[in-house]
Amino acid sequence: MKFSSKVLAVLTSTFGLFSINFAVSLPAQASVTCESGTILNYPNGSLETCVLGQDTTVQVSSPSTGSSNFECKAQQSISFDEKAQFQSCQLSQEIPLRTG
Repeated sequence: MKFSSKVLAVLTSTFGLFSINFAVSLPAQASVTCESGTILNYPNGSLETCVLGQDTTVQVSSPSTGSSNFECKAQQSISFDEKAQFQSCQLSQEIPLRTG
């Protein structure tokens, strides 16, 4: 009985480590919740535009300015280019613009 408990413990630990490694090494994928019947796709199958079903946070990155998070408003359109890069949405709240 003790032998099988030790084997089970080792297998469980190994499987747990494998699961963590597998989960961490997978590439991240974006998820957008669209209202039914509002989805338009490009010929290559990527999402062109849709009406958001819920507020959605979008992270925009730039080599010169770093990354910023923006909250896109639900029930408004969101759009992407043919390479699935975010293009535009209506913000859920106003943001101040600064120059310099």
